[in-house]
Amino acid sequence: MMAADGYYTYTGGRIPPDVTRVRIDKSLTVIPARAFQGNRNIREVVVMLVSKKLKDTHSLSALL
Repeated sequence: MMAADGYYTYTGGRIPPDVTRVRIDKSLTVIPARAFQGNRNIREVVVMLVSKKLKDTHSLSALL
């Protein structure tokens, strides 16, 4: 869901390919490995609250 401030609020699933700014929703507790894989347009990711677990990894780089 795209917010008025230009951020896409990530609540899980796939991100549209044209998104450049992502805000991780506060309700999210797990970010799947490679959640943003293939989205080369992403320039900024904002985490409002640290997720409890990054599935199958301990590195944000594994989301890409």
